[in-house]
Amino acid sequence: ALGTCSSGKTLGATCDFTCDNGYALTGATRTCNANTPSAGTWSGSDQTCAAISTYCAALTAAPTNGALGTCSSAAQITSTCDFTCDNGYEVTGTTRTCNANTPSVGVWSGSDQTCALKASYCAALPTPPTNGALGTCSSGKTLGATCDFTCDNGYALTGATRTCNANTPSAGTWSGSDQTCAAISTYCAALTAAPTNGALGTCSS
Repeated sequence: ALGTCSSGKTLGATCDFTCDNGYALTGATRTCNANTPSAGTWSGSDQTCAAISTYCAALTAAPTNGALGTCSSAAQITSTCDFTCDNGYEVTGTTRTCNANTPSVGVWSGSDQTCALKASYCAALPTPPTNGALGTCSSGKTLGATCDFTCDNGYALTGATRTCNANTPSAGTWSGSDQTCAAISTYCAALTAAPTNGALGTCSS
């Protein structure tokens, strides 16, 4: 705004423009100088208003399972910033904006973003085992979640439980390799009563 330059001044008087919050005045104070008997001139040239580069201070508290991202440095008015999250997590909350407060300092809009576990970070496993089914591996899982295949009657699961591990920000990987279903060697117990005038034969084990 015109500030103290909004009205006529006497010889030797000075004036300055004023700036909106978030902006700083650049340029020299103007002085009313002698010129002709009827009119004087202002010294120098018009002052300008430049955005204050550190108007909003850097945010200092990183989110759990994340980092400050573009909020790690001070910013000028209307600038925006977002936190970042570790692999397997996603940002929740709105982008922060540097807003006007006082002439010398601004405030960030909203509240701190957080990092939440990303749903289906590890995709469902696509292929069930022979003589079995996908079990708890039939749907996507969050980071750190586990899953196991299941086996049909007469078969036992072999192999380690799978765990959803961090990989890239957008997708994770399952630990280990596919479990399998192996026939249970003692699923049917041996018969114990031999027939009269006979033997158990292949039913003995």
